[in-house]
Amino acid sequence: MLIAVLVSIWEEGGWTGFLLRYLQPRLGPVGASLTIAPLQGLLHIPLLFIVGGLNDSGRIAPADYGIYLLFLFVFTMPFRVLVTWLWNSTRGSLVIVALFHGVFNTLAGGTFVSTLVPGDAAWVYAVLAVLALIVIVATRGRLGYTPQPKPALVAVAPAVAAS
Repeated sequence: MLIAVLVSIWEEGGWTGFLLRYLQPRLGPVGASLTIAPLQGLLHIPLLFIVGGLNDSGRIAPADYGIYLLFLFVFTMPFRVLVTWLWNSTRGSLVIVALFHGVFNTLAGGTFVSTLVPGDAAWVYAVLAVLALIVIVATRGRLGYTPQPKPALVAVAPAVAAS
């Protein structure tokens, strides 16, 4: 819950509240989600070099950077699809999206998962991918998005000077 208040609400305010709102009418919900995911990954690259930034066990070995980059740029795409669906389905609730982001960060962390299920935490991303596919199929790719009608242009007749 604390991570949702301190980090996720601000992060999702930018990715979802601003960028998704701008990209979705132009690229569609799935296209916008897949565009935002690598941008979000790019922002998180500095966390590779911070102890505990991307994992709970300390410093990431340089030999493991590749797998972490794969997670940042590819495996976050299902996450973004689900965030877009939540945003659209709740009529733009930043609180719901931030809570989902905070819960995801907690569940994807190795410490939490390893206490519940022995083994690798990568299964969280597999479950996320399956859920994203189900949402895409169930919503036919619309992810709850309803395009807003563009305001009609009103032609104004020039004023005729009275003589």
